[in-house]
Amino acid sequence: MMRMALLSLSASLAFGLAALHPAQAQEAFAGSWTVSKADKAPWADAVPVSDAEMRSLVGKTVTFLKTRIDAPRPLRCLKLKYEIKSYTADMLFQGALTEDPEKQASALGFHASPNSIWSMPAQCCSA
Repeated sequence: MMRMALLSLSASLAFGLAALHPAQAQEAFAGSWTVSKADKAPWADAVPVSDAEMRSLVGKTVTFLKTRIDAPRPLRCLKLKYEIKSYTADMLFQGALTEDPEKQASALGFHASPNSIWSMPAQCCSA
C-alpha cells in the first residue's frame, strides 16, 4: 500500500500539463529529482507507515526515464508505462483522498484549473 501511495505521489507531480501532449508531458517529468519531503498519505491511517522508512527517502534521487524509474525502493520501477490523465480532486490517488478531497489535494500541492488536475500516473510491472 505504501509503495502504491509513494509511487502515485512521485508520479503525480503537480505541473501545468494541460497544454502538453503525452510525449511532451513525459519529457516535463524526465530527469532526476531529489525527494525534499516525505509525508504520510492522508488516506493511510489504517496502514502503519514507518517514519524511518519515509525519512530514508528524503535527499534521495528519483530519475524518470522513458521505460523505468531509477530510485530507491519503494519508488523504483523497472518496467514502466506512463499515461497523462486529467482528474478532479476526488479522483486523485485512485479516489483515496478522504473527507474534503479538494482541500487535501490543495494541501498536497495540486491546484485545479478549472476543476481539472493534470497528472502522469505510472503503471509499474515490476520493482
